[in-house]
Amino acid sequence: MNPKTFKVYILVLSFVFCIGGISLAQEEDVGIILNNLKNKLNDLTASLSRLKTENAVLKERLVNVQRQSELQAESLKEQLFEKEEQSRTLKEKLTQISTLADSLKKQLSDAQNKLTEKTASFTAEIARLTVAKEELKKQLANLQEEQERQLSALQKQLDTQQKVSEKELA
Repeated sequence: MNPKTFKVYILVLSFVFCIGGISLAQEEDVGIILNNLKNKLNDLTASLSRLKTENAVLKERLVNVQRQSELQAESLKEQLFEKEEQSRTLKEKLTQISTLADSLKKQLSDAQNKLTEKTASFTAEIARLTVAKEELKKQLANLQEEQERQLSALQKQLDTQQKVSEKELA
C-alpha cells in the first residue's frame, strides 16, 4: 500500500468518527469498530513499513544506478578525451605528411626543371658536336684530297728528278 492510500484510509476513518456519531450505547459496536480500526491501522503500519523498506531499496538502487551512470560517464569522458587526443595526433601527422608531400613536390618539380634544362643543354651540345664532327669530316676529306694532290705532285717531282738524274748519269 502506498502513502497516498494510507492517507485516504486516515481521512475515511476521521470522517467515520465525525459523521457516524457513535453513541455510548453502541459500545460493543464501537469496540468492534475500534478493533477493526486497530487491525486496519496495523495493516496500514505494516504496509507503511513495507513501503519504507521498498523505498529504501529503491533509493539504494537509484544510488547504485547513479554511481554506475557516473562511472560510465567518466569512462566515456576518458574515452572521448583519448579519441580527441588521437584525433589531434593524427591531424598533426597529417599536417606533417602534407608539408612533406608539398616539399617533395617542389623538389621533384625543381629536379624536373633542372633535368629539362640539362636535357636541352645536352641536346644543344650534341647538335653542336654533330655539326663539328661533320665539319671535321669535311676538313679531313679536304686534307686527304690535299695530301693526295701533294703526294701526287711530289711523286711527279720525284719521277722527274729521277729521270733527270738518270739522264745525268747516263
